[in-house]
Amino acid sequence: MTAHLLAAILVRRPQHVMASAIPARPLVAESANRIELLFGDGLNARPPQLPDNAALWKRLDAADRSGDHSAINDRDWRDSPWCGWQTEGSAIPLFRRPKFARHYCRWIKGRRRQGDYRRLVQGWLLNFDRENPSPFAATLIVPACTLWPDWLWARRHASLELFDADNGPANLASQVLDDPRPVREVLRERGLGDWLQTGGYAEAAFAAALGDLPRRLRMSVDEARGLDLVRRILDWAESSAGDLQFP
Repeated sequence: MTAHLLAAILVRRPQHVMASAIPARPLVAESANRIELLFGDGLNARPPQLPDNAALWKRLDAADRSGDHSAINDRDWRDSPWCGWQTEGSAIPLFRRPKFARHYCRWIKGRRRQGDYRRLVQGWLLNFDRENPSPFAATLIVPACTLWPDWLWARRHASLELFDADNGPANLASQVLDDPRPVREVLRERGLGDWLQTGGYAEAAFAAALGDLPRRLRMSVDEARGLDLVRRILDWAESSAGDLQFP
Protein backbone atom coordinates (compact mmCIF):
# COMPACT_ATOMS: atom_id res chain seq x y z
CA MET A 1 0.00 0.00 0.00
CA THR A 2 1.45 3.35 -1.01
CA ALA A 3 1.64 6.32 1.36
CA HIS A 4 -0.88 8.26 -0.76
CA LEU A 5 -3.43 5.42 -0.69
CA LEU A 6 -3.01 4.93 3.06
CA ALA A 7 -3.38 8.67 3.59
CA ALA A 8 -6.58 8.75 1.54
CA ILE A 9 -8.01 6.06 3.82
CA LEU A 10 -6.86 7.66 7.08
CA VAL A 11 -7.59 11.34 6.42
CA ARG A 12 -10.64 12.38 8.41
CA ARG A 13 -13.51 13.33 6.14
CA PRO A 14 -15.86 16.28 6.83
CA GLN A 15 -19.19 15.10 8.27
CA HIS A 16 -21.30 16.73 5.54
CA VAL A 17 -19.47 14.86 2.76
CA MET A 18 -20.59 11.44 1.61
CA ALA A 19 -18.52 8.65 3.15
CA SER A 20 -17.34 7.52 -0.26
CA ALA A 21 -15.98 10.95 -1.22
CA ILE A 22 -12.21 11.26 -1.59
CA PRO A 23 -10.59 14.09 0.42
CA ALA A 24 -9.08 17.04 -1.41
CA ARG A 25 -5.76 16.08 -2.97
CA PRO A 26 -3.62 18.61 -1.00
CA LEU A 27 -4.84 17.09 2.28
CA VAL A 28 -4.10 13.57 1.07
CA ALA A 29 -0.66 14.63 -0.16
CA GLU A 30 0.13 16.30 3.17
CA SER A 31 -0.89 13.20 5.12
CA ALA A 32 1.05 10.97 2.73
CA ASN A 33 4.17 13.03 3.36
CA ARG A 34 3.74 12.60 7.11
CA ILE A 35 3.36 8.84 6.68
CA GLU A 36 6.49 8.69 4.54
CA LEU A 37 8.42 10.64 7.17
CA LEU A 38 7.28 8.33 9.96
CA PHE A 39 7.65 4.97 8.22
CA GLY A 40 10.91 3.99 6.61
CA ASP A 41 12.16 7.10 4.82
CA GLY A 42 15.18 7.70 6.99
CA LEU A 43 13.89 9.88 9.83
CA ASN A 44 13.03 7.24 12.41
CA ALA A 45 15.81 6.32 14.84
CA ARG A 46 15.17 2.58 14.65
CA PRO A 47 16.07 0.55 11.56
CA PRO A 48 13.41 -1.48 9.77
CA GLN A 49 13.07 -5.10 10.79
CA LEU A 50 15.98 -6.77 9.03
CA PRO A 51 16.03 -10.39 7.84
CA ASP A 52 18.55 -13.04 8.85
CA ASN A 53 21.20 -11.75 6.46
CA ALA A 54 23.44 -14.82 6.67
CA ALA A 55 20.60 -17.20 5.78
CA LEU A 56 19.24 -14.84 3.12
CA TRP A 57 22.67 -14.50 1.49
CA LYS A 58 23.08 -18.30 1.37
CA ARG A 59 19.71 -18.75 -0.38
CA LEU A 60 20.40 -16.01 -2.91
CA ASP A 61 23.95 -17.19 -3.54
CA ALA A 62 22.78 -20.78 -4.07
CA ALA A 63 20.11 -19.68 -6.56
CA ASP A 64 22.61 -17.52 -8.43
CA ARG A 65 25.25 -20.24 -8.60
CA SER A 66 22.71 -22.77 -9.86
CA GLY A 67 21.34 -20.29 -12.40
CA ASP A 68 17.81 -20.90 -11.12
CA HIS A 69 16.80 -17.33 -10.27
CA SER A 70 13.13 -18.31 -10.52
CA ALA A 71 13.65 -20.09 -7.18
CA ILE A 72 14.03 -16.69 -5.47
CA ASN A 73 10.69 -15.57 -4.04
CA ASP A 74 9.45 -11.98 -3.87
CA ARG A 75 10.32 -11.62 -0.20
CA ASP A 76 13.95 -12.60 -0.76
CA TRP A 77 14.24 -10.32 -3.79
CA ARG A 78 12.73 -7.51 -1.71
CA ASP A 79 15.20 -8.05 1.14
CA SER A 80 18.25 -8.62 -1.06
CA PRO A 81 19.53 -5.00 -0.69
CA TRP A 82 20.33 -5.74 2.95
CA CYS A 83 22.93 -8.34 1.95
CA GLY A 84 23.56 -7.57 -1.72
CA TRP A 85 26.85 -5.76 -1.11
CA GLN A 86 28.21 -7.85 1.74
CA THR A 87 31.32 -9.96 1.26
CA GLU A 88 31.29 -13.63 2.23
CA GLY A 89 34.77 -15.11 2.10
CA SER A 90 36.14 -14.81 -1.42
CA ALA A 91 32.67 -14.64 -3.02
CA ILE A 92 31.83 -11.61 -5.17
CA PRO A 93 29.01 -9.52 -3.63
CA LEU A 94 25.65 -10.39 -5.18
CA PHE A 95 24.98 -6.95 -6.64
CA ARG A 96 28.38 -6.96 -8.34
CA ARG A 97 27.52 -10.16 -10.22
CA PRO A 98 26.12 -9.24 -13.66
CA LYS A 99 23.64 -12.11 -13.89
CA PHE A 100 22.20 -11.60 -10.39
CA ALA A 101 22.03 -7.82 -10.87
CA ARG A 102 20.24 -8.28 -14.21
CA HIS A 103 17.56 -10.51 -12.66
CA TYR A 104 17.09 -8.13 -9.73
CA CYS A 105 16.65 -5.21 -12.16
CA ARG A 106 13.98 -7.14 -14.02
CA TRP A 107 12.20 -7.97 -10.76
CA ILE A 108 12.17 -4.47 -9.23
CA LYS A 109 11.22 -2.74 -12.49
CA GLY A 110 8.40 -5.21 -13.01
CA ARG A 111 6.90 -4.52 -9.57
CA ARG A 112 7.27 -0.70 -9.60
CA ARG A 113 6.76 -0.40 -5.83
CA GLN A 114 8.21 2.39 -3.74
CA GLY A 115 8.78 0.02 -0.83
CA ASP A 116 11.15 -2.09 -2.94
CA TYR A 117 13.07 0.99 -4.06
CA ARG A 118 13.15 2.31 -0.49
CA ARG A 119 14.94 -0.85 0.65
CA LEU A 120 17.36 -0.50 -2.26
CA VAL A 121 18.07 3.12 -1.30
CA GLN A 122 18.63 2.33 2.36
CA GLY A 123 20.70 -0.78 1.65
CA TRP A 124 22.89 1.29 -0.68
CA LEU A 125 23.31 4.11 1.86
CA LEU A 126 24.14 1.63 4.61
CA ASN A 127 26.67 -0.36 2.57
CA PHE A 128 28.10 2.48 0.47
CA ASP A 129 31.80 1.99 -0.27
CA ARG A 130 33.50 5.32 -0.93
CA GLU A 131 36.62 3.59 -2.23
CA ASN A 132 34.66 1.55 -4.76
CA PRO A 133 31.07 2.84 -5.00
CA SER A 134 28.61 0.63 -6.83
CA PRO A 135 26.86 2.43 -9.72
CA PHE A 136 24.33 -0.39 -9.90
CA ALA A 137 21.82 1.02 -7.38
CA ALA A 138 21.92 4.54 -8.79
CA THR A 139 21.06 3.30 -12.29
CA LEU A 140 17.81 1.95 -10.81
CA ILE A 141 17.03 4.62 -8.22
CA VAL A 142 17.45 7.74 -10.38
CA PRO A 143 14.82 6.63 -12.95
CA ALA A 144 12.50 5.79 -10.03
CA CYS A 145 12.90 9.39 -8.83
CA THR A 146 11.67 10.50 -12.25
CA LEU A 147 8.76 8.07 -12.02
CA TRP A 148 7.70 9.43 -8.59
CA PRO A 149 8.86 13.09 -8.49
CA ASP A 150 7.00 13.77 -5.21
CA TRP A 151 8.66 10.85 -3.44
CA LEU A 152 10.79 12.05 -0.51
CA TRP A 153 13.88 10.34 -1.90
CA ALA A 154 13.26 11.96 -5.29
CA ARG A 155 13.12 15.40 -3.67
CA ARG A 156 16.31 14.70 -1.75
CA HIS A 157 18.05 13.64 -4.94
CA ALA A 158 16.82 16.76 -6.73
CA SER A 159 18.35 19.03 -4.08
CA LEU A 160 21.50 17.02 -3.30
CA GLU A 161 22.22 14.69 -6.22
CA LEU A 162 22.10 12.19 -3.38
CA PHE A 163 22.44 9.16 -5.65
CA ASP A 164 25.41 10.50 -7.57
CA ALA A 165 28.11 8.26 -6.08
CA ASP A 166 30.87 10.75 -6.93
CA ASN A 167 29.30 14.04 -5.84
CA GLY A 168 26.46 13.12 -3.50
CA PRO A 169 28.49 12.64 -0.28
CA ALA A 170 30.33 15.94 -0.81
CA ASN A 171 27.03 17.73 -1.46
CA LEU A 172 25.60 16.30 1.76
CA ALA A 173 28.75 17.35 3.64
CA SER A 174 28.35 20.94 2.40
CA GLN A 175 24.73 21.08 3.51
CA VAL A 176 25.60 19.74 6.96
CA LEU A 177 28.39 22.31 7.42
CA ASP A 178 26.33 25.22 6.08
CA ASP A 179 23.16 24.50 8.07
CA PRO A 180 23.06 26.05 11.57
CA ARG A 181 20.84 23.29 12.98
CA PRO A 182 22.27 20.30 14.90
CA VAL A 183 24.18 17.87 12.68
CA ARG A 184 21.94 14.89 13.48
CA GLU A 185 18.81 16.86 12.62
CA VAL A 186 20.21 17.87 9.23
CA LEU A 187 21.24 14.29 8.44
CA ARG A 188 17.80 12.97 9.37
CA GLU A 189 16.08 15.52 7.17
CA ARG A 190 18.32 14.52 4.25
CA GLY A 191 17.31 10.88 4.68
CA LEU A 192 19.99 9.49 7.00
CA GLY A 193 18.11 8.48 10.14
CA ASP A 194 20.08 7.59 13.25
CA TRP A 195 20.58 3.99 12.14
CA LEU A 196 22.03 5.15 8.79
CA GLN A 197 24.36 7.71 10.33
CA THR A 198 27.06 5.10 10.93
CA GLY A 199 26.70 3.61 7.43
CA GLY A 200 29.02 3.89 4.47
CA TYR A 201 27.35 6.90 2.86
CA ALA A 202 27.43 8.91 6.09
CA GLU A 203 31.09 8.00 6.53
CA ALA A 204 31.85 9.16 2.96
CA ALA A 205 30.06 12.46 3.63
CA PHE A 206 31.98 12.92 6.88
CA ALA A 207 35.28 12.26 5.08
CA ALA A 208 34.32 14.88 2.47
CA ALA A 209 33.52 17.39 5.22
CA LEU A 210 36.82 16.69 6.94
CA GLY A 211 38.70 17.09 3.66
CA ASP A 212 36.98 20.41 2.95
CA LEU A 213 37.55 21.80 6.44
CA PRO A 214 41.00 23.40 5.80
CA ARG A 215 39.64 25.33 2.80
CA ARG A 216 36.63 26.51 4.77
CA LEU A 217 38.79 27.61 7.69
CA ARG A 218 40.97 29.68 5.37
CA MET A 219 37.86 31.34 3.93
CA SER A 220 36.18 31.98 7.29
CA VAL A 221 35.29 35.63 7.74
CA ASP A 222 35.93 35.52 11.48
CA GLU A 223 37.21 33.28 14.24
CA ALA A 224 33.71 32.49 15.51
CA ARG A 225 32.71 30.94 12.18
CA GLY A 226 35.90 28.87 12.12
CA LEU A 227 35.22 27.58 15.63
CA ASP A 228 31.65 26.74 14.65
CA LEU A 229 32.89 24.65 11.70
CA VAL A 230 35.29 22.73 13.94
CA ARG A 231 32.52 22.21 16.50
CA ARG A 232 30.20 20.79 13.83
CA ILE A 233 32.89 18.37 12.67
CA LEU A 234 33.45 17.23 16.28
CA ASP A 235 29.70 16.83 16.84
CA TRP A 236 29.47 14.73 13.69
CA ALA A 237 32.44 12.57 14.68
CA GLU A 238 31.06 11.75 18.13
CA SER A 239 28.51 8.97 18.54
CA SER A 240 25.58 9.11 20.96
CA ALA A 241 27.67 6.94 23.31
CA GLY A 242 30.44 9.54 23.37
CA ASP A 243 33.04 7.63 21.38
CA LEU A 244 34.24 8.11 17.81
CA GLN A 245 31.57 7.33 15.25
CA PHE A 246 34.02 6.62 12.43
CA PRO A 247 37.21 4.80 13.59
